[in-house]
Amino acid sequence: MKDFDNPGPISGFRAYGPIVCLLFLFVPSWAHAAETFGARYDKLMAKQEWKKAQSVLENWEKAAPEDPDLWAAQGDWWHQDAHRQETDELFYASSESAATCVEKALEALPERLDLWFALCELDLDLNDLGAFYDNASSVARRAGTARWTWKAGIPPPGKPEVLVADQAESWCWELYRDGTDGNFTVARRLAALTARLFPTHPGAERYLGRDSLDQGKWAEAKNHLLKSMSLDEDDSETLLDLGRAYWELEKDEAAKDCYRRVIALNNDPDAVARARKALERAETEY
Repeated sequence: MKDFDNPGPISGFRAYGPIVCLLFLFVPSWAHAAETFGARYDKLMAKQEWKKAQSVLENWEKAAPEDPDLWAAQGDWWHQDAHRQETDELFYASSESAATCVEKALEALPERLDLWFALCELDLDLNDLGAFYDNASSVARRAGTARWTWKAGIPPPGKPEVLVADQAESWCWELYRDGTDGNFTVARRLAALTARLFPTHPGAERYLGRDSLDQGKWAEAKNHLLKSMSLDEDDSETLLDLGRAYWELEKDEAAKDCYRRVIALNNDPDAVARARKALERAETEY
């Protein structure tokens, strides 16, 4: 099983991960046997029977070695194997193998949106921020024009522009949580791009608002957060951030109104608790 056991170096194709699950469903692209192997693989992975699933992949490769669905499944197996490892060295080795397999699948299936999402997630796992941004921004720019497909050859489970904008926001927050300067820079670039490409989606403006707050750019933060609120008026986290922006701008009553609205919405217990504390502090200080 040459390709699966020793995937080789990352190909030139990868110029450029809620977290993307890489559990793929498959349709026959080469033979009925491939459909059977794919169904078996899915069932075994759902039950976390890793070794049996690996055995199915080995038999699948013997029966249909040029099936791109096989390569996608191998990528899925290696990706999940990476997250079972106990050392960084083994994690990165399995992640590299996963990326190689997914790249190979994408060479044959370039409009599989779920595979592009998977590859971006693997770029993040490998801390390859340049590759991640190249791939994520390319998908974003093509979101409304490509003839995207999804797992099992079906259409994507929603409007591609919305799926891409949602995923881009998720990636921005994933980068934000890692908390390095390089991650912040890439997240900021991706958020700015998606805000421009998807102006009716609140996510990028929401992220840019938080990012501006962290940089002490209060007026800029306020503008981003107001734009996000105009698109999603019931988001408690955005209201909390907007309250902070107003507070720093010495617009005390506007800040208190934001905190009161979070409490009135009552759609996030943690946000409500933080809003109560912020409101109490604001009313005590002034």
